[in-house]
Amino acid sequence: MGGKVIETLDDAIAIEILNENAIITGKGNELHLYTKGTKNDKDDELWQEHVLDITLTNKIHGIHKNGDGSLLVYGEKEFVLLSSCSGHDIPHFHEFFRATLSDWISCGSFLSDPVEVILLTAHSIVLRFAYDIEKQSCVLKERISCSDKSTLYCAHLYGSTWKDLVVFSGNAFGELLIWQPSENTENHEAASKPRASILLHRIPAHNGVIFSIDYDEKTKQLITTSDDRAVKWWKVKLCDTSEGGWSNSTLQAVASGYGHVARVFKGRIIKNDAHTYALSVGEDSYFCLWSSNGEMLFKRRQQFGATIWNFIYNTHNKTIYTLSSIGNMVAYDLTHELQRIHNSTEAMHLLPEVRKENPSEYIAKVKFLKENYLLGITNENRLMRMKYQRDLKEINGLWEELNVGLNFKCTVMEVYENRIAICGFKRLLLLEWQVEEDKFEILLDQQLLEGVIRAFVFFSFTSYLICDDKGNCILQLDKNVSPRSLTLAKCKEPWLTTALLLSHGDYMLISNRLGNLLLYKLSDNGESYDLRDTLKHPHENLGATQLQIVKENEDSVMVRSCGHDGAIKLYKISYKEDNIISCSREIVQVAWIENIIPKWHGEQDLFLGFNDNHFTVWTREYDFLLQLACGGGHRCWHYLINSKEQKISLAFIKNKRVRFYHLPLLNKGLTSLPPAKKWHIAPCNIMEILKTKERTIAVSAGDDNLIKLHKVTEQGLEQCQESHCHISNIRALKLHAINEQEFLIFSGGGRAQLCINKINVANNFHIQELLNYTVKPEDQTNPTNNKTNYNFDPETRLMSLDIKPLNNGEYQIFIGCSDGYVRCLHFQFSPLKIQLTSQYFYKKCLLHIKYVKEYDYLLAAGTDGYLRFFDAALTHCLQEIKHHSSGVNGLCLRFNGSHKALQILSGGDDQSVTFSSLDLSQDFKCQHNFTNPSLHTAQVCAAAICSNGQYGYTSGVDQMLYKIDLLSGEIVEKFHSCVADIKGVCLLGDDLCLLYGCGMQLIKLRN
Repeated sequence: MGGKVIETLDDAIAIEILNENAIITGKGNELHLYTKGTKNDKDDELWQEHVLDITLTNKIHGIHKNGDGSLLVYGEKEFVLLSSCSGHDIPHFHEFFRATLSDWISCGSFLSDPVEVILLTAHSIVLRFAYDIEKQSCVLKERISCSDKSTLYCAHLYGSTWKDLVVFSGNAFGELLIWQPSENTENHEAASKPRASILLHRIPAHNGVIFSIDYDEKTKQLITTSDDRAVKWWKVKLCDTSEGGWSNSTLQAVASGYGHVARVFKGRIIKNDAHTYALSVGEDSYFCLWSSNGEMLFKRRQQFGATIWNFIYNTHNKTIYTLSSIGNMVAYDLTHELQRIHNSTEAMHLLPEVRKENPSEYIAKVKFLKENYLLGITNENRLMRMKYQRDLKEINGLWEELNVGLNFKCTVMEVYENRIAICGFKRLLLLEWQVEEDKFEILLDQQLLEGVIRAFVFFSFTSYLICDDKGNCILQLDKNVSPRSLTLAKCKEPWLTTALLLSHGDYMLISNRLGNLLLYKLSDNGESYDLRDTLKHPHENLGATQLQIVKENEDSVMVRSCGHDGAIKLYKISYKEDNIISCSREIVQVAWIENIIPKWHGEQDLFLGFNDNHFTVWTREYDFLLQLACGGGHRCWHYLINSKEQKISLAFIKNKRVRFYHLPLLNKGLTSLPPAKKWHIAPCNIMEILKTKERTIAVSAGDDNLIKLHKVTEQGLEQCQESHCHISNIRALKLHAINEQEFLIFSGGGRAQLCINKINVANNFHIQELLNYTVKPEDQTNPTNNKTNYNFDPETRLMSLDIKPLNNGEYQIFIGCSDGYVRCLHFQFSPLKIQLTSQYFYKKCLLHIKYVKEYDYLLAAGTDGYLRFFDAALTHCLQEIKHHSSGVNGLCLRFNGSHKALQILSGGDDQSVTFSSLDLSQDFKCQHNFTNPSLHTAQVCAAAICSNGQYGYTSGVDQMLYKIDLLSGEIVEKFHSCVADIKGVCLLGDDLCLLYGCGMQLIKLRN
């Protein structure tokens, strides 16, 4: 059994801190070592990742270190002992013992007196080993069996000596089990006969499975976590150890904390100075910081939505290191949060009232004015200013009035650098702050429009757009250029939400309160704008909050928008066609997006807005940078980011008082580790490979409703882009190259949804969504060939699809559906049109659809184990072949032109692998076939044939990958993968296999 693993993206469960400069983790069945490397330009120590040569057969579940430098690594039933090798800059380890038990290993630890290894199995048997690094030996000394035989879901071993060793464990019934293997045991004769130990405590702890236990001896506190979403604190009362110890102890439930919304997989007690806290992680991708009375002190989404299996806390640098289901280690420095909690200080400053003698006057609108100044307008129409010092614990500044002739009710206030616009009924007051002289100059004060001004947008220092409540707009480009006018469409609230100037003012893109996106072009007279195109409700019924130029050339411009629907939309504005083309949509983790700061701190974009009652700052690279409880989205709020200090200042009005925050944005722990790999946070169902002259592209899709585009490099996969067009999980995928730079993605999944996207590789993998369509029959125009009166189920799933390219950008799309139908649709580019042309009732759920272009046949396979050939018009079945006794899960075709034979390799629910070579020109004559009924020990879900047709590859639920000689049926090579629930295999070369499912593994097989 062999094969070189190039890249693994799989569950990372085990972690251990070796020293201040080294952390070791388990990713799948591999050991990954993180060491502090060279410093960057900012003198920050960065971590580097190394993959060790030592692997287990299955996933690594635990890593424990000993003071002598040895390591215990275990996973499932296997464990390995490693010794450290000195004299290297990077820690090296040597394997000196490996063994496999007959039961699953639940937990392990080292004892210091004597130096031994302890293993606890899933059925409460403690194995005591004596090991010798020099002799490279490990001998079983004894076996201790607990009187309770519950299957353990978690365990924690506490104690450094055999006499003090305590076993804490939890079962599926929510019971906390405690016993000591050194106590209450009978005499034994041999190590092969386990002694019995009595269970000391059986405590009902949770309403579900217990997933983790941790105990702190100094404070006598214990915590448990469970799938009932609770983190539970316990107080332990011990009697004198010499008089019974844990047998006479009592445990009292102290507090329960609920902060997670899914299963809580790990909890640990941590110390900060003299204070005790707890940290917990779970399935919801959050970590929570708790006080000992069950109060949640801090919460952060840490792993981009992936499950967090485990974590470790470094007391020295106050950093938590978390591990996820896609193999990433993500850190977070808790120094700032612990200081705030320890000092009982709030990051928020409540700014003073306007004047004490008139408590009814308050600040109604607030903005930042450059650094260290806040501007405010009161409900009594006074313009106020306050100078503040951000580094002080308290703000001692006072509001001062600015006498600028403000004598009207302000409806809008906007600030651009040192210019201030104050709007009201028909009136605009434009001010400029002379910084050096500290005075405010009135640039403009006049009535401009007919109604109340509701919107004002600064495009630059000298250009702006204003709009009143009747939809009348005036654009001022420069003081030397005459104002231009336009009128928005009449509706209930006919004013704009945001706007963008394009092509030096020849075009203008406006979002209105109706939720529409409007494209205006400068008329021939140069004085007004004419409406050229409208895109309805790109952000549902509310307008966009911001429009930004992404890329512009002479013929077109790419623009993105954000809004209150948690989506980023991308459009192409054509200057030739004068139209708006909707390209793609990206769902981000900010539900109410107010602003995007592009290319901040390198290449990342900052997304600012609100999630429920929190103000948030989110990035694609680091996830959430800031989550601040503020009470929800506020009508009046403003921010200022200091890029040099990497801090944000935030001001908003709540309960008629101005609240001010000054907080760091980038966390040292987040930025010090290698960039996180982006993979599916739910099972990947399907993957397709597209090879061009310049590159190899892998496109994957899965249960997280995402289509991910990757470049294949020598190191593995590098994600370039992702599509968010689907609303349910994706099962079907097909790629079609238009030319060297463009290709199409046909995809289908739940809710009968069919999507077609065009990808431009040369333009940074730009995605244009061509079609988002729900497949359903039309009773009159598309009759069913062999069944009538069918009621369409909207929950129908598109299980598989293939295409037949026609002329002039037209395609036939063949779809296999879960309702038992094979459907054929006709799709054309220009004009964009799709229509159901025919369908055939297969009577079973379809699993695979393959188009055989050499003979214009369609091959369908379903849950009945048959392969059926149809003509392309779906008029009748041409041939059927029994390949399996049940569902055909894996299927691959290859046409051998020299022999005019169609090679078919399939794997099924019946665990068998079947190969057939058919001569389609001679009435489907079978030239060669074989079946191996016992090659795999579980469902076979993956099948592939190499380019020359000599070898086939199969894999499945048993995680075995086999390379098979298709002529003899013999196994040429085999490999055991750590990827669970394997869905398929792709070939990047004749011996380069990519297995995917709940994770991904790229393997180079050896001949």
